[in-house]
Amino acid sequence: MRILLLQTGSTLEEIQQGPGDFDRLFARHLLPGQTLTRVNVQQQPPPEPLGYGAVLISGSPAMVTDDAPWSLAVEQWIRQYADTRPLLGVCYGHQLIARALGGVVDNNPNGRQIGTRQVERTEAQDPMFSGLPEKFPAQTTHVQSVLKLPAGACLLARTELDPHHAFRWGQQTWGVQFHPEFDEAITRAYLRHRRQALLDEGLPQARLLQACRPSPQATAVLQNFYRLAADQQVQA
Repeated sequence: MRILLLQTGSTLEEIQQGPGDFDRLFARHLLPGQTLTRVNVQQQPPPEPLGYGAVLISGSPAMVTDDAPWSLAVEQWIRQYADTRPLLGVCYGHQLIARALGGVVDNNPNGRQIGTRQVERTEAQDPMFSGLPEKFPAQTTHVQSVLKLPAGACLLARTELDPHHAFRWGQQTWGVQFHPEFDEAITRAYLRHRRQALLDEGLPQARLLQACRPSPQATAVLQNFYRLAADQQVQA
């Protein structure tokens, strides 16, 4: 089974030289028999998803509100293909899906969210969060957020700083603001790299570093997505 990754940017150089860029981070959780095909959408337009069982849209250091031509092209792709197959947007991808479908994205008025943060599920039951507790830790690093969900979207999770941290639109389109492909070591790297920004914004780097911890339940969301995609293929 082939899974398409629309890669909207790259992670830190330090991480690329270690565990790898976003494609490798997503690929290390694939199920047996699944393969991941990366398309760098900053360099080429997103392809038609024919032949792919599911699609991921990655995070990015870019900002959705910059309206880069490549990003607008991915928004158009989302409007054309959303809900035709399992689709999961992560961080930037989460925001891009929300805006493409009519939501609002901008700088979070509550400020930057970075570090291992507690995610709280809503009462909505959804297969992507199957088996997860009401509250669980997840790795985060973002400045912009979904300020308004698309019409008809189902809110799945929130955090202290971000009320729209995860959602489903339709039957098989999801967005999660946290990074299910990250572990605590990657989050620590981001905290070190963002040292000056944290200082400028009055955020406690040392305390955030100390609070980093494993996030297996967040990773389970990504694994649930892969299982759901595999089940869809079997049913097809």
